[in-house]
Order: sequence, then structure tokens, then C-alpha cells
Amino acid sequence: MTPSALNIRFDDGVDENHRELVYLYASRIESKGLTVILSPEHLGHLLQMRLEDIYAISNAPQHFYREYRAKKKSGGTRKISAPLPLLLSIQRWVLKNILEPQAIHPAAKAYLKKSSIKQNARFHRGQRHLFKSDVRDFFGSISSRWVYSHFQSLGYSRAVSMVLTAICCKENALPQGAPTSGYLSNIYMTSFDKAVFSYCTERKFRFTRYADDISISGSGINFSELSAFVNRELRDIDLKMHSGKTRLIRSHQRQKVTGVVVNEKLGPGRDFIRKLRQEYYYISKYGVEEQSRVSGWNNSIAYLNNIHGRIAHAIFLTGHDARLLEMKNAVESLLRKSEYIRG
Repeated sequence: MTPSALNIRFDDGVDENHRELVYLYASRIESKGLTVILSPEHLGHLLQMRLEDIYAISNAPQHFYREYRAKKKSGGTRKISAPLPLLLSIQRWVLKNILEPQAIHPAAKAYLKKSSIKQNARFHRGQRHLFKSDVRDFFGSISSRWVYSHFQSLGYSRAVSMVLTAICCKENALPQGAPTSGYLSNIYMTSFDKAVFSYCTERKFRFTRYADDISISGSGINFSELSAFVNRELRDIDLKMHSGKTRLIRSHQRQKVTGVVVNEKLGPGRDFIRKLRQEYYYISKYGVEEQSRVSGWNNSIAYLNNIHGRIAHAIFLTGHDARLLEMKNAVESLLRKSEYIRG
């Protein structure tokens, strides 16, 4: 490999053996389709950042996040660690240049371009049995030690791997809220995905995983056998199955995958649609201000935006629906009027 191939320039007097070692190091990384990083100083050059700023982040990453609690659909809250703008931009660079070029298993459906909950759910439409489970403390269980080992396995030096690990981790684990966490979790789950996919293929089951949501569907699923298998495979990678959320749903019951009903045709569910139509009716009858107040919203524009988002979600899942499109257009008209009046 020549210096021009990797655009590496050496100072005068650099030993030829050292040059060859650098070329070998770089070629191993470049052969995987990843961006070559020769040192923390070189990373600073690639990011157009001072080395001092990179070390400030890597030495104390906890200071570069904003934390808040988000409500879970099942009740309770989860901690979200949202990176501040500087760290966010670095993590996005790592995601694009180091993580996304790496292959993941086809059963993994989350954190991918052109993928969605709809794409994940469609695999399980109209099946006799649906097995569902998820993982306890998913991101928090993937340690910084593994992240460091993974970067080293890609060929990066110890110093570079340490800096990349600090950029991607917080409190010795993957933070929920960082753009790098999702793709790293997909890489971490590769051995699990392979094992479960093989198990399901032999039995003509369908398997997808959307982050920590595990969905397996088909006919003749033995709940005890399958749950024991999934639990064992998770334990092999130091994860724990959420037994309280593990269940088998039959075709005569409402089957939902990542919030999408899959019994016959894909959709958000009758209750979701019924509530939307009811709220739209009340808005039409009593006005936006009154209905937003009754619904517990202090701001009518925020309330309309919330409804608009839910209608758009329903249209995305169901496709063309004349009634939903009519509601969407009406809410958009109300939003334009509200913003014009306030403006």
C-alpha cells in the first residue's frame, strides 16, 4: 500500500519500518470500509476540533449530556441522556464513518435508514401465534468494556479506542439518547440475532428485533420452550429477559408489534382511531381552546400539533384513508389559523 492511497504524509527521517507499520494499521481498518484514525490528534484533525476539546469530552463525558425522564407506555419513566450539541455532532460523525459501514443481522430492524416500526411489524401480519418479549435495562447492560473491545477488534489502536469509547459511553454503558447507542446495540446483538434466527428458520417461525423488542410469530409455538431458549441466549451475552413482558398472543387476541396491530392488516388499533375521531368531533363541536383545556393542555397549538402527529402516524400505518386525510387537512387548517392569530 502506498502513502497516496491513504493520503498519509510522513516527516523527514521517519524510519521505513515505522512507515510500513502505519500502512499495515491503516489498511486493516480501511479494508473494513471504515475511516482510518491514526491517533487522537488525527481524530481532532478529522473532526476539525482541538485535541484539548476532544480530551475534555473523553475525560468527563457525563458533563456533555442533558438528562430527563420520559414516560413509558407501560407506566413509569426511563432516563434519557441527550448529548449536548458538540458531543452530538461528534457522535453523528462516529455513527456515519465507523458504525454504519459495519454489517448487522437482517433481523435487526431499529436504528436503520429506511426502516420503521411499520417495516418491523409487517413480518408478523396474520400469524397464528405471536411471541413477544424484551430486555431489561437494554442500553445500560451493554458495557463500555465491550465497546472498547469492539473498537479494538476493528483495528483501532488502544489510544483511539479509548477516546471513541468515551465518546460513545456514559457511566460505563451505552446512554439511551445518543445516536451511536442504537447501532452499537445492533452490533452487540449480532450473535443473539444469528442464534434466534437459526432457531426460528428451522421451525418456520418469523423473527425480528426492534431494539430491545423481540417478536417471533408463526404456528405451533411452544411458549415455555421458546421463552427458555430466548432467555438462555440473552444470558449468554449478559442480558436479562423481562419475564413480566414475555407472553404468547394468539390470533383471536389483539396482536401488536412495536405498537402496530398485525392481526390482519397493519394499523394503530381500533381504540387509537376511535379516540382520534372522538377528539376531532369535540374540537369541531366545542372549539380548540375548550377541548385542549379539557384534555389537560395549556397550549392549544401544542395540542393541535399532538393530534396532527397522531393522525399522521395512523395514516402512515394504514395507508390512504379518506376520513383520516380529511381530519389531517382540517387540523392543519386550524394550526395555520392559530399561528396566524398568535403571530
